[in-house]
Amino acid sequence: MVANELFEKRIVTMSSQDSTHDGQVQANLVYKTSDHGDLNMDIYYPAGYERHKHNPLPAVLFIHGDGPWSFLQTIKDSGQYVSWGQLLAANGLIAVTFTHRSTERFSKLDDAVQDVKDALAYIRGQAGQLGIASGQLGVWVCSAGGPVGLATALRDETGDIRCIAALYTIMDLQSGCEAHPERDSAMLRAASATAALEEKAAADIPPLLVAKAGADRADLNASIDAFVQTASRHNIALDYYIHPDGRHAFDLWDDNARTRQLISRIVEFFRTHLTKS
Repeated sequence: MVANELFEKRIVTMSSQDSTHDGQVQANLVYKTSDHGDLNMDIYYPAGYERHKHNPLPAVLFIHGDGPWSFLQTIKDSGQYVSWGQLLAANGLIAVTFTHRSTERFSKLDDAVQDVKDALAYIRGQAGQLGIASGQLGVWVCSAGGPVGLATALRDETGDIRCIAALYTIMDLQSGCEAHPERDSAMLRAASATAALEEKAAADIPPLLVAKAGADRADLNASIDAFVQTASRHNIALDYYIHPDGRHAFDLWDDNARTRQLISRIVEFFRTHLTKS
């Protein structure tokens, strides 16, 4: 599939003709300036929501995967992130999509990690103006965003991340690291979501949702298996779903009942942990 067609793909529950979202979008807020220029985020609001009233809402930050900067620099405008943002807004939550820099095959992992930290800091610092409820954040991460965003969210000490969903996510970089001698042990541990689970008390880990694509790469799925086993061993709250025939990015590619079921459960996961007592 050519890049343009990939860029236009929306999640299977929301076609290009879908009009369920008629809320506002505050687009292209500059959350930091980097060596690649301004880095932006978009904020999706539910229909009828007025930011300046005293009715802040919980928000979910979407942390995208990795790739070359030529692709990532507009990834928040792709069909996947636009449709996820619209879907959560249609379900009464604020959704935040943003762009972080490429890790350049994990040789510049620290840059992307810092972007995630700065995006979180911006949301926290501007929460009042953005209409976001203080202390009520969720995180969504997928694919190679794991070493960038999942490990970072799990290690976050602020205490306002209430829940985290990880879809077809690389949980660590151990597999194949022998072919990349520049990846030292400290870097591998810093990038490992599984290691992050072991570093904190179970009570300090927010509720997790993990979705595994059965037809994904064997090494990626092995990293998910190890993560789930570690969560179980440490008695960490985890909702674990397997899409037996699902491909990587099944939310885009596999228009079937299981994909729709999992998307529905992910939305309900965020609603449950962010809006329900």
